[in-house]
Amino acid sequence: MLAVDVAKVQQYALLTNQGHTQTWLMQWGHLEQTAYLIEQLKALGVPITVVMESTSTYGDSLRYQCRQAGFAIYQANAKKVHDAREIYDGVPSLHDAKLAWLIAKLHKDGATKLWCETSMEARRMNALRLEYELHQDQHLRNRNRLEAYLRRHWPEVLTIMPLESVTLEQLIKTYGSPQEVAAQPAQAASAMRAWGKSGLTAEKIANVIASAKNTLGEPCIEAERHFLMALASELQHGRQQCGRLSKPLKPSLKMTAHYGKWAARLAKSQQPY
Repeated sequence: MLAVDVAKVQQYALLTNQGHTQTWLMQWGHLEQTAYLIEQLKALGVPITVVMESTSTYGDSLRYQCRQAGFAIYQANAKKVHDAREIYDGVPSLHDAKLAWLIAKLHKDGATKLWCETSMEARRMNALRLEYELHQDQHLRNRNRLEAYLRRHWPEVLTIMPLESVTLEQLIKTYGSPQEVAAQPAQAASAMRAWGKSGLTAEKIANVIASAKNTLGEPCIEAERHFLMALASELQHGRQQCGRLSKPLKPSLKMTAHYGKWAARLAKSQQPY
């Protein structure tokens, strides 16, 4: 049995026989020496059981290689390992060699469980969820940035159109500043009609153009205008990616307590007008 204390690079493990009458404490570099270690374990000609903590993703590649080698993989609960830290020497401390010993002892006492790998479908859904969260978190941060800069340069527009408006997003992406909108009122109005379609009234369009001409905001310099245009482009990208990912995720989200929160956040980021 090989009890492994998983780390980023340097691994510690306790190798012991079935009766725990002989033990070998070892340390090795994962990238440089894991393949050699596995070959040496296979050369012993006996069944090998590997016991590892369930810690993040650091041990995943090592576990994969051990499973490919035909070893049985068991999981030691990280909290149980932590709670057992005084058993070894009466001291409530942890270090790599001590952790390896504790993992071995927990397995000997039957306090571990066979490691069941995540199914391909579960891995797929988890990757989709993580990608969704990546885009959603970035979208929300950019949304807050846009609000802050519009308060500085064009505060009136937020009283006319909601921050989540796709038309406002496109207006900022295309023109960047209220001064540019005011300089091209006919083109801006035509573009807003195309973006908002029937959901955007002529009165609202006129109010937006008027606010651009008469804003109390601080005028943008050219670099600030380009920043606002880039910010709106990133908002569009995040919104589109969240929309794309929400379709395959919705069936699973309905089964979780987070569905309501996620659905509300998604809906809020996709106001059509």
